[in-house]
Amino acid sequence: MKIGAAILFVLFATIKYMVAPPAGLEAGFGLWGTILGMIIGGTVGVLTFFFTANYFLDRARKKRFKKYAEIKAAGGELPKIFTRKNKGIVRLKKRLGLYGIVFIALPFVSLPVEGILCAKFFKHEKKKLIPLLILSVIIWSFLLTFFYNSFYEDLKALF
Repeated sequence: MKIGAAILFVLFATIKYMVAPPAGLEAGFGLWGTILGMIIGGTVGVLTFFFTANYFLDRARKKRFKKYAEIKAAGGELPKIFTRKNKGIVRLKKRLGLYGIVFIALPFVSLPVEGILCAKFFKHEKKKLIPLLILSVIIWSFLLTFFYNSFYEDLKALF
């Protein structure tokens, strides 16, 4: 039962990283068990979604180039690439940068979204990005678990 609960907790931390510490503490894993489960689940999650997103983004890019070539060969007009939405995304990328997206975004967006954002905007910096993603997961595992642990009894009384 305990191994099954640990596997479920790691899978939960893979997807719902921000709310995983109370689940780990409630399941009885203790402070260090929760941190370890968060690190394992977060690392697996962010790397899985990063590499999966890389694959699908490359496929979409190839499809888009093929479609543009067909439109160009037919003499049609190419669609706008730099839209208002894209300008906002580029502005956010420039404002936050690699470190901002890797370290600040983790608790506020889910691991799948962070993996996709990093794959979309920073795949050319893969040697630096992967260790930063893992470091971010480790740091946020400690911070979130210590935060929830310090307020655990108060939070438990609310529910």
